[in-house]
Amino acid sequence: MKPKFNRQPSERLLLAALLLIGLLLRIAVTAFSYENLLTDPDAYLTLAQGIAAGHGFAVPGSEVPTAFRPPLYPLLISWCAQPSQRFLLAAFQIAISLATLPVVWLCAKQLGLGKFARLAAVACLAIDPLLLRYVPFPMTETTCALLVACLLLCMTSPAKPTARRSFVTGVVFGLCVLSRPTFWAFGAFYAGYAFAVFAASSSRGWEIPWKRLIAGLAGIVLCVSPWAIRNAQVLGKPIVMTTHGGYTLLLGNNEAFYREVVRQPFGTIWDGSKGPGQSAWMDSVEAERHLAGISGEVEADRWMSAKAWDTILLDPVTFQKACLLKFCWFWNIAPHAAAAPSLSAIVRYAVGIYYVGLWLCLLGGMFRLVERWSYGEPGLSQNLSSKAIGPSGGDADISGSHDNFAPHPLPLSPEYRGEGRPHSLSQWRAPVLLVLAMTCAHLLYWSDARMRAPIMPAVALIAVAAFAGPSKSGTATPAEQSIGTY
Repeated sequence: MKPKFNRQPSERLLLAALLLIGLLLRIAVTAFSYENLLTDPDAYLTLAQGIAAGHGFAVPGSEVPTAFRPPLYPLLISWCAQPSQRFLLAAFQIAISLATLPVVWLCAKQLGLGKFARLAAVACLAIDPLLLRYVPFPMTETTCALLVACLLLCMTSPAKPTARRSFVTGVVFGLCVLSRPTFWAFGAFYAGYAFAVFAASSSRGWEIPWKRLIAGLAGIVLCVSPWAIRNAQVLGKPIVMTTHGGYTLLLGNNEAFYREVVRQPFGTIWDGSKGPGQSAWMDSVEAERHLAGISGEVEADRWMSAKAWDTILLDPVTFQKACLLKFCWFWNIAPHAAAAPSLSAIVRYAVGIYYVGLWLCLLGGMFRLVERWSYGEPGLSQNLSSKAIGPSGGDADISGSHDNFAPHPLPLSPEYRGEGRPHSLSQWRAPVLLVLAMTCAHLLYWSDARMRAPIMPAVALIAVAAFAGPSKSGTATPAEQSIGTY
């Protein structure tokens, strides 16, 4: 009898192939746009150069302390921020972007997704146009995407929750908010979710896992407190975010933007075609600020924030329209021709086709997860009310993984067949809440497609779940069983 051989390539071999494809694409994009490594649209390069020169985190070209930008990325690139070190910066950007792929593969494995789904998630990120686009730019997109993947890796673990893992999760979250402050919105969503769970379950004798809660908060404080203390010393206020928030809030909520873009036909951009334009508005804001005697970036931040809220309260109807517009911008499928004149129509159409397919999968994945919840799988509702708290003496979880009261496991991998701890729907709450939180944050603040780049790891995981969920009966269909096998 002839031995049977599995002619299918191993998963690790396919993963290596995807990593190679991702590497080659990133090298090609960087080589094609090599000059972009010297552009500095967000002043991160000059901030990093100031750090390297010993001036500290200061206003570019001076030694005046600033908190206008988050500190993590300039610190990370301070060793390779000089024009003569452009090759090192390119290598750093490529390495950071590529490292996101295997971390997402590990997340998919922890979520109980099968071989096909795991590799599909990696493939989505390997060829994602936004992530490729911003590799050669000294901006936070690539770093944030890796940090998000690491955060999801911490928060989707099926292992027994511990204080140590909660601490690590807190540290990674702290790094996220030091890279992009809008991640605080995710923290607020998650905290609100945990509070709702506690309020719904406290009557049944459930308790907050204080040790893990304190450990998680300690991790966040460890990362964020040096930044806040520094700002208190040099700016007079213990700022934990940045002094940039008022500007981005006002940028997306001012009368000129409402008049020249929001009230115009859909597709209008703020290029001056319907009025003075964005640059003229910025000049007028600066003139008004000086006329009002507002000096210092802390005071300017508060002044701009107050102006934005005045605009919102005076015209709530247009504000709602602006929110809808910014939602469309955040999830835009392709760059506007006027905003990206260097891209050919073929490239824009290809990008649009890719994102239409991905958004359909994302909606399918969301629907699949909601469907599982609504059909009331055994123990599911109990599990959803036990994520942040547990019964006395039990093991609830605040670090992101599911607890000991797991519902119906995902029949997608060998773990479902008894080869490890079963996977639960509760593990998906971190990627889902992250997508929702960041979307909501950019309804209020300024928005464009670039803002969603950091959450693409979560988007990819949810999208592939569209093809990897159990049937309504709680058992895998033949197609799903084939997805879940090695």
